Amino acid sequence: MSVVRTDKWLNWYLQDQTNHRSKKKRMKSQKEFFVKPLEKWFDESFLKFLHPFLLDQGLFSPDEESLDELQKLADLSVWHDVQQVFVEIKEQWNGPDIPIYLLPAHSGMVDPAKKAGVSFPFAIFLFIGPHLKKVEIEALLIHEYHHSVRLQQTGLTEETIPFLESMYMEGLAECAVLERLGKEQLAYWTSIHQDQWEEKWVEKWIEPNLDLKGRSNHRKYLYGDARLRIPPMLGYYFGYQLAVACMNSRPGWNTVDWLRFTGAECDLLLKEVLKSMDNVE
Repeated sequence: MSVVRTDKWLNWYLQDQTNHRSKKKRMKSQKEFFVKPLEKWFDESFLKFLHPFLLDQGLFSPDEESLDELQKLADLSVWHDVQQVFVEIKEQWNGPDIPIYLLPAHSGMVDPAKKAGVSFPFAIFLFIGPHLKKVEIEALLIHEYHHSVRLQQTGLTEETIPFLESMYMEGLAECAVLERLGKEQLAYWTSIHQDQWEEKWVEKWIEPNLDLKGRSNHRKYLYGDARLRIPPMLGYYFGYQLAVACMNSRPGWNTVDWLRFTGAECDLLLKEVLKSMDNVE
């Protein structure tokens, strides 16, 4: 499988825009070229939500996006670049051969801190734009593909994954970015609370929910919830601190070793390390 030639989709969309000037027609064109080809991966019951889902995740908005910016993206070698990296890490990690879809990101994603991707057991979607550097896209791919490999190793699903593993998985993916690309390419959330950490957050939001199953149930703890006064990106940040603490406990291990470390032994180590984390930086 590997990287799908969605650059062709983008060029077809751009060519089609000479005949579609209105917002309604552009939305229809976007659905034809970017949504319909993805429908085969989803249950029929979800298809009516697929287009809004992709827009919410980061897909460009046809009524707002500059065609010049889309053309800049189409002219880049990013599809070839991502394919090269994918082949390397797939072999290194002995990961699954799943399709990777590079989709144009909307203008609100210009801030590199907002680069986005989403992983499924069957495919990975990366939302990219010409504003992203090659190494930033590589970091995004590493993070998302790491999830696919980790889920393959654990055998967990969106419904069965506990909150502890959910946090840890996010942190471990960034440790893989750190190992390959260095500290400069870590996601912003790995340091978002380093100067304002409060231990009560662990006692109130993290420890009581360690065994809570289902990724959808983790969302407010992972991303934060202003209404409930849960700090932004709490689970992500703590997951990275947890992953780093685990790595420090076994300094001879690398990304491949940690990917393979699963099951009861892994769960035991995570809880032991968590208890020893008196001071989160």
